[in-house]
Amino acid sequence: MQKFDIVIVTEDRYDNIIASDENETNILLEDSIIQKAFERKGMKTFRTSWSNPEFDWSSSKLVFISTTWDYFDRFPEFSRWLESVKNQSVLINPYDTLTWNIDKHYLSDLNDVGINIPKTIFIEKGEHKTLSQLFDESGWEEAVLKPAVSGAGRHTYRLNSNNFGDYEKVFGELLAEESMMFQEFQKNVLTKGEVAHMFMGGEYTHSILKIAKKGDFRVQDDFGGTVEFYNASKT
Repeated sequence: MQKFDIVIVTEDRYDNIIASDENETNILLEDSIIQKAFERKGMKTFRTSWSNPEFDWSSSKLVFISTTWDYFDRFPEFSRWLESVKNQSVLINPYDTLTWNIDKHYLSDLNDVGINIPKTIFIEKGEHKTLSQLFDESGWEEAVLKPAVSGAGRHTYRLNSNNFGDYEKVFGELLAEESMMFQEFQKNVLTKGEVAHMFMGGEYTHSILKIAKKGDFRVQDDFGGTVEFYNASKT
């Protein structure tokens, strides 16, 4: 018997907590807004961590993945959970869409249909490649290195011809475990920020501008970045 209409999915760090910092406050606020919106529609809701071993996912008609911000740190486990849940309930965002979006190899798909992306080289798990070779092959002055499955600035490094040697060891260690991506550094991130456009149900809703803290290039709030509304032009 299904007890719930929908489950809002978070992760262990944010499940059944009292917020103690700005990040936790934002997480709880976001999930609360979503949960109350569903409840106003007359839906019976529940909120729990994706790795809750006691929760029966077949007890809910729908599953909404919300604040699972440890998926990239526990990717093999999270992938197994996704595979299991899709057979027990209905994911609000389809399984194929979720798995496609989690892995930044999707940038190649976007490029193939004519959407401009930063120049990117993917280096697959276990491949024998060095940063020195990548700089030689690309000819770029600056680059960003990060895992293909990542978030919150995890193992994201800004490299140039003077400092890449400091990262050869960590690059080799990461590449032995997962696929990596090497992108030409976009200097306008420092001067203009990074714009994100939001689409829901195929319809444009709004845009935001993410700005890095002075002296940093990472726009995530984990590193002092800020977020504000952005008025996007139709072109």
